[in-house]
Amino acid sequence: MRLINVSLKTIYGRKIIEGLNLIINKNDKIALIGEEGNGKSTLLKYIYNPKLIEDYCFFNGTRDLCSTIGYLPQIIEAKWNQLGAQDYLLLDKPGDEPDYDIFNNINLIEKLFVKYRLDIDKFNSNQMISTLSGGEKIKLQLIKILYNNPSLILLDEPTNDLDLETIELLESFILNSNIPIIFISHDQKLLENTSNRILHL
Repeated sequence: MRLINVSLKTIYGRKIIEGLNLIINKNDKIALIGEEGNGKSTLLKYIYNPKLIEDYCFFNGTRDLCSTIGYLPQIIEAKWNQLGAQDYLLLDKPGDEPDYDIFNNINLIEKLFVKYRLDIDKFNSNQMISTLSGGEKIKLQLIKILYNNPSLILLDEPTNDLDLETIELLESFILNSNIPIIFISHDQKLLENTSNRILHL
């Protein structure tokens, strides 16, 4: 069980969230819904790393969370665009020292590529991430998240610009995960089929 207690306010004084208390249980699939501008993505970023919002938002509260959180943003950051899948998986951020230990677990990487239907040749190719399809980018991000063995997963509108096959794969991923997940989506079918709790901002 993990606990979040938070209030969020923009630097211009607009209250986004006031006194939110959220308990996250082991098998929760929490859908975060609400109109645009109500702070859904900001809340996910706060849960993942409060530093991501400190330039535009004040916050106070507590985060009694695990140390390893997997976070899938709406789009892969532009800093990765000119790199390949191997660099994306090896590095915490561009320019870091590569984590060559990943090659000791190449069997796990291969299993994840197979499970999420991503061609393993992508791992060894020089194809830039910017040229991957929306579905391939989502699959690559999920592989990186799962390789790092998180205790909580955050997904920010993961169904944007996806083909039907990848949406179905994502639905299966959420349903069958034994890791708690908080996700933002406007896909009504995905919400109905996967969430067991709703947090409406």
